[in-house]
Amino acid sequence: MPWRTRLNSIKNSFLGSPRFHRRKMQVPTQEDMSSLTPDSSPELAKKSWFGNFINLEKEEQIFIVIRDKPLSSIKADIVHAFLSIPSLSHSVISQTSFRAEYKSTAGPTVFQKPVKFQVDITYTENSGATKENGIYSVTFTLLSG
Repeated sequence: MPWRTRLNSIKNSFLGSPRFHRRKMQVPTQEDMSSLTPDSSPELAKKSWFGNFINLEKEEQIFIVIRDKPLSSIKADIVHAFLSIPSLSHSVISQTSFRAEYKSTAGPTVFQKPVKFQVDITYTENSGATKENGIYSVTFTLLSG
């Protein structure tokens, strides 16, 4: 059974590697946590960053304000960005709305959940300005993921 010997050699190479034998990260106690800041503790910085990342609310929005650029150019830039990202598909909902979905095929299956978001472009009224040189707001809304 050559596959069994191959499997054993792979297992032994993992178990014998320095990465496997590295010391585990210690979890600080509540008393330690009160005196630590993200600057003084890299572990706390990682924990706080990932804690904020995981607790993002769905429907959270990110706004980008663009001025002195025509709507056609803004839409072209968004579509070009969508097309340049592998594993991202998009659809046009209306003249100023897009829906996109990113599916990652690399890495562990826990990270393969698709991320869906919507992009809306809205014109902000401005006295004395036309739609060609006005102010637009591009809103990215996380739908799921």
